[in-house]
Amino acid sequence: RALARCPYEARPRLVVAGNTDDAGVGDHLRRLGGSLGVQVSIRVRISEAELLTLYQQARAFVYAPHREPFGLAVLEAMACGLPVIAVAEGGPRESVADGTTGYLVARDETAFADALMRVLGEPGLAARLGMAGRELVVADWTWDAAANRLQEHLVAAAERQAVAA
Repeated sequence: RALARCPYEARPRLVVAGNTDDAGVGDHLRRLGGSLGVQVSIRVRISEAELLTLYQQARAFVYAPHREPFGLAVLEAMACGLPVIAVAEGGPRESVADGTTGYLVARDETAFADALMRVLGEPGLAARLGMAGRELVVADWTWDAAANRLQEHLVAAAERQAVAA
């Protein structure tokens, strides 16, 4: 629905990649896209190499899950240098630096369309957001960085426990 709000001549194709197509969601999205003038391609059970190719071919990554506590796909997209437009809920609020690596927007079709058209309409902006996202992932979201953060939290928790005892 957000893509249908984008001008037809600038409207990108929607590619959805996932592990499964539970309950016919893909068919529903294709029908909805057809009724709204949006090209929809559903890709399921693809290899890591195919997923990487999709990221490399994309111009932006749009992410609007419900009740997602983290969202590894956002980090994957940023690692590939994509600007991210994500719902300002749950996990994306932790990983997307609003205005720096992409945009966090309300769960609203117009907000998503506006952010996407801004990114697609300004190649320099898209490149800056994508580069900043890649730098953020490399600096803060590697396994080593995550393990160091966990260790820091555990040490701090142990120190608080020792003081309380």
